[in-house]
Amino acid sequence: MRRGCLALAIGVAAALGPAAPSSAQTALRVYVGAAKVEPSQPDKATKERMKDAAEAADKARKETEKKLKDQFGKKREQWPAEQQDTLINAEEEAYKAAAAYHYLKLDPKAISDSTEDIKKKLAGKGMLSAQKKHVMQVASAEEADLVVEVVGRRSSKTLPTYLRADNYWVCFTIAAGGKLDAGRLAGIPRNWRKPKWTSQAWKLHSYTAEEPYWKFEAYHSERWSDVADVASQLIDDFVEDHYAALTASAAAP
Repeated sequence: MRRGCLALAIGVAAALGPAAPSSAQTALRVYVGAAKVEPSQPDKATKERMKDAAEAADKARKETEKKLKDQFGKKREQWPAEQQDTLINAEEEAYKAAAAYHYLKLDPKAISDSTEDIKKKLAGKGMLSAQKKHVMQVASAEEADLVVEVVGRRSSKTLPTYLRADNYWVCFTIAAGGKLDAGRLAGIPRNWRKPKWTSQAWKLHSYTAEEPYWKFEAYHSERWSDVADVASQLIDDFVEDHYAALTASAAAP
């Protein structure tokens, strides 16, 4: 399974103040908040069952990908749209199962901490951080075009002998806020990828009528603030790449 192959809502605290992007014409109002969860610590049997389900889903993904590549070639962007969609479906089933396993343990404080980290990174706070130009943070979901909700975070050690974790992930969703028609999220291509990403972040779920949000996971190997920077960049890229689809300009002739 792809490493962490699973592989956020922006609430502006008064202390942060509103962000003022360089180009308001290509910025959307975003609220970042933490998912309301209860602390959970899964038992061994549940962990094993969810792990087996994740491995089975990933095996099915690999088999689907191999079959399609054998039939249509290695470059998936050149496949017929229906076959591209078939692989996306298999990938998202695998990612969904993997997320269900990796995020069994929920810690409300940890989720809240990562939420605050992402707010700061979007505002350009912290060492080597730059303010994200396509996001204006607002104080509530009702005022926002997009709501980013942090739904989980996790960490691990590459070697058990390490004194601290050296792998960090944060999982978040992007949904419509009070100022945006949720249906506009359906206009974003399901095969959206960012070849220019240098940091590691990936899509886990595309918008559907039943689950009306996009879901992503970000990764970094240094510290929690760094993975928050990866997440904030993805949010900014999401707005930049899909601004026309998400605004009234999309309906223009």
